[in-house]
Amino acid sequence: MASKKDLEEVFNVADVDKSGFLTLQELCSAMRRLGYKGDDAVIKSFFEKTDSSGDCKVSFDEYMKAMNKAPPQLHRAALMRRIFSKFDRDGNGTLNRKELQGATAFLGDRFSDEDTALLMEVLDKDHSDSIDMEEFIEAFVNARR
Repeated sequence: MASKKDLEEVFNVADVDKSGFLTLQELCSAMRRLGYKGDDAVIKSFFEKTDSSGDCKVSFDEYMKAMNKAPPQLHRAALMRRIFSKFDRDGNGTLNRKELQGATAFLGDRFSDEDTALLMEVLDKDHSDSIDMEEFIEAFVNARR
């Protein structure tokens, strides 16, 4: 699960107008920026369920209750999407060996070129000689359940 401090920081960043509440627009923008998956309809549904007071805005308490109920994999997957995007230097939607090596170092594992090549073989399910976002998430989120 994401830490309370992390969730509070996300809320504060998302609360663009500093009203102490999130609007649907603020929530949509923040969720996309932070790597959460889902189209507008999914986020709108989440917003409506989270807005327990029915005032068309989400308070910090409502937000915290909802985010703490979310499965930990949801938060980890969002984090991995942000890390993936950070290391996809050329923006092509995949990580090559060098980009993968940078991402794993960021996550705390420094791999040699040989180890990175072996990791690439294991993670590259479609044998494209690169790791796409879903392969990356599968390796670093779903494998840790």
